[in-house]
Amino acid sequence: MNEPFACRLLLEPEPGSGAWNMAVDEALLDTALRRGLCTVRLYRWAEATLSLGYFQKPDEAVADARLAELPRVRRLTGGGAILHHHEWTYSCVLPPGHPLAAVPHLLYEHVHKEVLAVLAPRGVAAALRGDGGRVDPVGRIANPSKVGPAGSAGPGARVAASSVDPRSGGPPGRAGGRIGDPSCAPPEAFLCFARGDARDVVCAGHKVLGSAQRRRRGAVLQHGSLLLLRSEFAPEFPGLRDLVPAAELDSGFAEEIAERLARALAGAGKPAEAGLPADRPSSDAVFRGELTEGERAASAHLLTAAAAVAARRTPVEAPVELGKISGRDC
Repeated sequence: MNEPFACRLLLEPEPGSGAWNMAVDEALLDTALRRGLCTVRLYRWAEATLSLGYFQKPDEAVADARLAELPRVRRLTGGGAILHHHEWTYSCVLPPGHPLAAVPHLLYEHVHKEVLAVLAPRGVAAALRGDGGRVDPVGRIANPSKVGPAGSAGPGARVAASSVDPRSGGPPGRAGGRIGDPSCAPPEAFLCFARGDARDVVCAGHKVLGSAQRRRRGAVLQHGSLLLLRSEFAPEFPGLRDLVPAAELDSGFAEEIAERLARALAGAGKPAEAGLPADRPSSDAVFRGELTEGERAASAHLLTAAAAVAARRTPVEAPVELGKISGRDC
């Protein structure tokens, strides 16, 4: 078995602004490239914020009056817009050469299965969507007979290879093949949680976790939103506490998810069913840390540069453009 990768665990003590959260994720991707370090980060949002996918147009955000006045930021990753409100958000970065960085869908599945493993003993019956259902305009499974109770995949369910571009992890034909977001396909819905993919985590027929990726010179950033409660700005998307009021979702469950993700990524193994050992690494392969001074400085620089660009635009055109400031890619 390969030696474990070192994995740093960042547990943000206070919620951050949307622009700061996205700037930090981009800085961590740069760290993975420069230092070869895995990082798992767990964070929250200081206020309801709309994050636009990398390819989305800013004026789409004002088409829905409920969302028009919310702060906006552009993610480094593709896919549909996400309303970040009552949720926990994770991000993880992998350096080039990490086994889970090689093929896009492996990391989606690996991370989402680790989340499911934490939710199950807490009374949440959730599962990967599988390939038997599709999503309706408000994010529910439209053909639940094929996916079983609570959105679970039926017998023999497989991830549909046609839904993923093998170069990017995104929908087939994505321009450039560099930004993957299979959790946010098909492309017609503005909000990501109104879209569906085989790797989504669903509970009681509703999508509660979706993730997106950015790949840069062999390194990977993946981040995702785990909905806890429905937001008054988009009440059609319930969270875990709405769907399973009796679930044991105390303050420690999100930290347990982050720790489990860090151990899994440090183990550097693909899931056991993929033919590699699933042994957990020794505890010293995972360590708790904080942002370095360099990462804080890089995040602040991205934030300042993005704000300067936004200041030169009209309000409709002015989400904070983190992903388009750095100009660095594969």
